[in-house]
Order: sequence, then C-alpha cells, then structure tokens
Amino acid sequence: MADAPKTDSSKATKTAKTQASRGGAPKVDASKGEASKEEASKGEAPKENVSNGDAAMEEPLGSEAPEGESVDKTSSPAQADEDATAQADAGNQSEEDDSSETEEDHSLYKFLEKWQSTCLLEHQLTFTEAVESLSPKSKKRLVEARAGTGKRSSTWTLFDTRTNQEAVLVHTAIWRSNTSFETGNFAPEGQKPPIHVSNQRIQRAPGFKCEITYTIDTTTEDSFYTNLQILEEYIQTVKGFNRENRERSPWQDGTHRDTYNLTSKLFVMTSLNPREPAFQPHEWLTNVVKGQKKAEYAINPRRPSYFDMVDKKAVKLEKSKPPRYCAGDIIWFSFKVSFYVGNQYWSSDLTPVEFVRVARGIKFGLNNPEDDDEDEEGNKKRSLEDGSAISIIERNPFEDHNTQKRKHHETTDDDKPKSSNGSETADDENSASGEGTDVSIKEEAEVTEVALPPPSNNAKSDANDPQPPPKKKGKKSKN
Repeated sequence: MADAPKTDSSKATKTAKTQASRGGAPKVDASKGEASKEEASKGEAPKENVSNGDAAMEEPLGSEAPEGESVDKTSSPAQADEDATAQADAGNQSEEDDSSETEEDHSLYKFLEKWQSTCLLEHQLTFTEAVESLSPKSKKRLVEARAGTGKRSSTWTLFDTRTNQEAVLVHTAIWRSNTSFETGNFAPEGQKPPIHVSNQRIQRAPGFKCEITYTIDTTTEDSFYTNLQILEEYIQTVKGFNRENRERSPWQDGTHRDTYNLTSKLFVMTSLNPREPAFQPHEWLTNVVKGQKKAEYAINPRRPSYFDMVDKKAVKLEKSKPPRYCAGDIIWFSFKVSFYVGNQYWSSDLTPVEFVRVARGIKFGLNNPEDDDEDEEGNKKRSLEDGSAISIIERNPFEDHNTQKRKHHETTDDDKPKSSNGSETADDENSASGEGTDVSIKEEAEVTEVALPPPSNNAKSDANDPQPPPKKKGKKSKN
C-alpha cells in the first residue's frame, strides 16, 4: 500500500464560513459559462477509459434525502444592541443591511455543508470523508487508487475499499452553466449547437473531444478544489503512478478557483464493446454513428441522470419546473474519479453519475424568479453576442410609453456593415438567427426616468420643470 500523503486533512473540512464577512453571496453570472479548454491544452492522448456505472435513481429518495433546511435568520449582535446605541439613523440602517446579508451568507454555507455531508445511497461516500480517510491519522482508508490493465494501464481509478468497487463520491455545489444535455459541443456539418458553444470547441465528427460539460461555481465556496487538491497529493504518493514524472496538466489545476468543469463523453470506442444506451439518443448522434465508413465510435451508454428533488422524491428533471438547471441552483451530484497519465501531462478525470437539484438559487439570492418563465434551452438569448448586428432603439423619457414607437436609424445598402465573408449583416426586426446569419438585437434599453404627466392649468410652474420652447413673436396687426 502506498505511503499516506503528508497532507493536513483539516483543509478538506474547512468550509467557506469564514467568507461570510463578504456581506452576501455574489450572484452567479451565467454568461461566464464554460471555460474554453483550448486556453490550457492538456496535451494528452485520447482517453479510452469511461468510468463505469450510471446508477439510476429510479426509487424515490424518501427518508434518505433530508428536506432542504429553512433559512435560519438569527438576530446579529448589532441588531440586538441597536436600541442601546447612539448612532445616526443612516448608520443603523447600514448595520441592518450588513447583518441581513451576513445571515444569508451563513444560511447558504450551512445548507451547502449539510448537503456536502449527505449520501443518498448506501454505496456512496462523501467527497470530504473520502479524502479525510487518506490522512495518516485515519484508522482506515475508505478509498485507494488502482492501476488499470491492458489499454487502460495509464489510467488509475479510485476504488471503495468497503465494496471493492469503483468509488462513487458525492458533493454539493452552486450551478454555473452547462452545454446541451443531449448533444454537448457536437453539431454535424450545417447544424448549430442548441446552446452557445465557442467556435473552437464545436466538434463536427465523433471523437473523444465530443462531450457534455457541467460547470459548477466555486467562487463562493471552494471546498471542491480543496478536496481535489488532497486527492491529487495522494495519487502522487502511490507507487507506480507517473513513473516518468510528468507534470500536472495546467487545465483545472487549482490555480484559478472560479469554476470547475465536469464532463461526460458522448462517444466511446467500439473496441470497448459498449452496450446499447438505455436512453433515446439525439438524432445527430445516431445519424453520425450510422454514417461512419468504419465503425470506430459508438454512443456512450453511461450518461448521467438528471433529477430535481420535490417533496423528498427524485423527479426527472424534464418533468420538473423549470425543466433545466439554472445558474445559482444548488446541485447535489455523484461522480467517479480516475487519474490519467498522458504523453506530456497527468491529470485527474471526474465522471459524473447523477445530478439532483436540492434547492433553487432564488432561496439564497443566487438567481431570479423569472428564470421559471424562460423557454426551453436553445431559444435565442436576450443578450448581445460576438458579431451581433446593432439595431438602435431611441428612447424619449418624456413621451407617453403607451404610444411610444421605436425609432430605428435608417441605413442604406452602402452603410450596412459587411461580415468577414462579404455577406450583409441582418438589420431587420423580423430576421431570425440561423447558421451563418447575424442576429438583429431587439433588446429594449431601460428607461430610467418616468414620463411626466401633462401639467394642469392651475399648477404653478417650477423652475426645475422642463419648459416648452418659447413661441416666436409675430408682428402685431395695425388693424
């Protein structure tokens, strides 16, 4: 057995409670979304291992899944002593605001900590207890890394020492974004991904770069990175791992702890003899697999399951409201861990098994209620994108909003900007977003001033009121 890493496991148990002094959990910006993997090239050979097992949560969670805690808002010392202080009214108001935000912070961290310590099935381990068992002070290790054989000899997988099976770890985090649960970053020639994917990440042919990406937010609470760091320190002490002393891949190495991307492969090698998927694959996937001249890739049957917790039961996400995960939602998830040694780097690989939404982000001010009213994923977003044509909408704050009309700057054909391929950009209100066409943005600017009502005849004119332009004096008639 490998020597235990000299790592202080107390790091794994530290939560972000100390960050509560920030005065409120920051709202999640979904636009940041998925980081481009091209920025930190892995330099690895294609991975041929796909973690086994996709435990389907067909049974309701029942008593195994504790109901989400209510927010515990206790009075802060500043509020308790408010009557005894002689501060100005403005100062007291500031204290109340700060204490309210701090309470919200505490409740968020308390909720995250509870669910990070929760397993929904007997064979699962929490991420924290798994890494804590690697400490020299621990009586028994709950997990250990084992080398693969044959084509998987360069892959080390984390096993549960209790069951002698691949370890299934669980954790809870704040959701940031995801690519399409059906097609990920894959889109065949002539098709556009249903959710925005950067051009450099779009894949047109089946391969190991075709994947679904799930991005969690680790800005507010980064225990996920802390646990992963301990796990990676452990694997480097395992005898036989990384014999060539290759460096750790810079991709998600913990240098920047804003987000973490988990991925699920869309395709696997046919040489692995994959079974038929239990789900209905998207037609893009089935068509591209059937169209291969040589049957090299098959659809990956081990796709994660997506649930929402409703009344202590696991409800399929598509039957829930909203039928998707929104930025800021609190998501419990299970995953498997492996470590891969490539030609240039070694890296850790986390394969998700299940996702369960245990609370809406609105509970902690992390997203908005209008998210429920949004259409299904894939519809045009109400935001600017790179290369969008600009349609100017003028606003006059003094006009009646009920009768106000949009005013567009008229442009001639010579004035219209050209795209890189020489085609004209769309500037028509009814134009639709499609492959190779520019989008005409119809976002309405906010009006920060209210329309003034017409002044009454008896009202006295105020010096600050807007005055009508003076009338021109005409010549008086001599008659």
